[in-house]
This record gives sequence, structure tokens and C-alpha cells, in this order.
Amino acid sequence: MIEDSGKRGNTMAERRQLFAEMRAQDLDRIRLSTYRTACKLRFVQKKCNLHLVDIWNVIEALRENALNNLDPNTELNVSRLEAVLSTIFYQLNKRMPTTHQIHVEQSISLLLNFLLAAFDPEGHGKISVFAAKMALATLCGGKIMDKLRYIFSMISDSSGVMVYGRYDQFLREVLKLPTAVFEGPSFGYTEQSARSCFSQQQPTQQRSAPDISFTIDANKQQRQLIAELENKNREILQEIQRLRLEHEQASQPTPEKAQQNPTLLAELRLLRQRKDELEQRMSALQESRRELMVQLEGLMKLLKEEELKQGVSYVPYCRS
Repeated sequence: MIEDSGKRGNTMAERRQLFAEMRAQDLDRIRLSTYRTACKLRFVQKKCNLHLVDIWNVIEALRENALNNLDPNTELNVSRLEAVLSTIFYQLNKRMPTTHQIHVEQSISLLLNFLLAAFDPEGHGKISVFAAKMALATLCGGKIMDKLRYIFSMISDSSGVMVYGRYDQFLREVLKLPTAVFEGPSFGYTEQSARSCFSQQQPTQQRSAPDISFTIDANKQQRQLIAELENKNREILQEIQRLRLEHEQASQPTPEKAQQNPTLLAELRLLRQRKDELEQRMSALQESRRELMVQLEGLMKLLKEEELKQGVSYVPYCRS
């Protein structure tokens, strides 16, 4: 009981500290509500170091914590949500140069407290999987199109058509973020929020996904391809780790001897050149890894849809 009350006290203190620092930025003097809200959420994003995380890092962390296949309405307790955030930020530090390491525990604590303040204001200690995914996808950095595609995959059916009820649920959850930074009167959820975006009287034209019929052999090929992609992903991670070690060695400062010895000075120039090459190589590997993650995500989704279809087709035979 004493430990729980102590934790709650620390949590409230950290929340107050975050909001006090935000108020110190004097963002409320911005008259345009849209820009004011964006600046406040940007402050939270940078304070928690989420601007250094892209949607693919978020997806990978969700998969590592087995949240990718959970029902969206499943509730997460604080410890499991904290585990997801720990994965995100510890993996981020592994990707960052040693000179740009972040304070992992502080980032986890700040983001955890902000999410609980936004999605669990009554203090039950739980938020839904859907809310956690939507919040992380909204607040993380990276390309906006990648983020929108991920969000749309959460609110659409297997044929690529948006489900109105899921879109309404998305608005209900995502608009809790402005409310958390005291912009509820401008951007709070209302029953008319979804209706104001799409008219239900006129069907919205959608581009349906192509109909793909999979045989058992095709499924085996897909699984084999997924295994190859996962192996390639592991190889890229190992290569990134090796390059990071070389990068750290190349970044080590040379003593004054280098200024006195022409040979050491030449070696220093070569090391700096090698450092630039390693940074370019690491950047290219990160991009290749993102592409592999996209392919893997698509293949996993297609396999899941095919297994569901096959399961439905076998039902009549089981009954007979």
C-alpha cells in the first residue's frame, strides 16, 4: 500500500513537471488553436524523444511484445505498456551514436505518464491496445504517409475499405491527445466528429485491394519468403552493430601526437573519411531494413487473411 501510494505520488509529480515545463514555453499565447495544439504535442514528442522514432520502430516494438495480433479492445496494464515503451527507447539507443545517447528511463517515464494522463485520467491503470497503437503512431516521427498507412490498416477491413465504426473509435481515442494538453474545447471528441468527415448517405469510393487466391503451395512460398526476410533482417542488424563499433573506433579523439606526426595525421584523415563512409552505410542499411519490415508486415497480413478465409471455408464440412 505504501509503495503504491509512493508510485502514484511520483507519477503525479512527473506529470505536473511535464505540464509545468510545457506552460513555461508560453504556447498559450499562440492564437490559432490548430497551431497551438500542434506546438504543444510537438513539445511532448520532443521531450519524450519520440521524434527520433519512426512508425517502423513502433511496429517492431509492438511485434516484439506480442501486441500486433491482440484484439484492439484488449486492455494493457501499466507494466505491459511500460515494456513496450522500454523496447522502443532501448532499441533507439542502440541505433543512436554513442555521442547522442538519450536518457532511456526518463523518456519511458515521461511518455508513460503522458499516455496514462491522456487515456486513463481516472487512474484505473489500464489502456486499450487500440489506444496505445494510435497514440504511438500519432506521436512518433518519420514519414507522414507511412504513419497514415499504418493507421488506415487499423481502421479498414481485409479488402482495404475503411470501417466507419473503427474510424469513429480512432477519432475518439486520438482526440484525447489534444485534451491531454488542455485543448479539449477546440479538438475534443463529439458524436458528430466522424459524421463531419464522411457522409454516410453517399458511399465513399475506395480502392479495394486486389483479390489474391492463395493455394497451399503459395502459402508455403510466402512463409519461406518471410523466413528469408527475417534472416536478412537479422543479418542487417548484425552488420549495423559491426559498423557501429567501427564508427566508435573511428570517432575516438587522437592525442596531440597526431599534430606532431604527419603519419598519424594522415591516418586521422583516413579515419574521418572512413567514419563518413560508415555513417552512409549505416543509413543505407537502416533504409533497407525499413523496406524489409514493410514487406514482412504485408506478407504477414496476407497470410493471416488467407488462414481466416480457409478456416471459414472448412466450417460447413465440419458440421456435416
